[in-house]
Amino acid sequence: MMGYMKNLPIALMLVALAGCADKAVNTKGSEALIYQQVHTLDLQIKQRSTKAAKQQIDDLINQLYQEQQTLEWQTVYYSRQGKALAGYLKSKLISQGVAPQNVTAIAASQGNSATLSDITITVNAYRLLIEHCPTMGFGIWDMPEGCYTEGNRINQVSDPKRLRH
Repeated sequence: MMGYMKNLPIALMLVALAGCADKAVNTKGSEALIYQQVHTLDLQIKQRSTKAAKQQIDDLINQLYQEQQTLEWQTVYYSRQGKALAGYLKSKLISQGVAPQNVTAIAASQGNSATLSDITITVNAYRLLIEHCPTMGFGIWDMPEGCYTEGNRINQVSDPKRLRH
């Protein structure tokens, strides 16, 4: 009888643990769509003045300031003034913390120089579209499991471009 009493607390604990155990849940997770967004700006320098063109470049940088760390900037220049503006853009972006490999300046080939602009600035941005999880509420028991966890995890990705690979 004494041996039975010694094992009784252990048996009760095992029964309680087995009763509280839940089944494993297969979570669906969250879906994310990555898409590329391209912005293009063509600048033509009139009357050999670069002040207005520099102002337009500054406006573009300020417009995209919140996310400029993850953007890819490419400039194609067609003239000496365009080359100077490409250098201005690159130095300005690097001084604001953009990685030098994300800023490229390319001289246009002779076949492409038939354009009216002196410089073309192309900005590539990658966006992330995340599945919307339904709102949780009291008394609703059929909520998708794992949607919030996966959605929040994907929301914390600093550079959506890295999810492509």
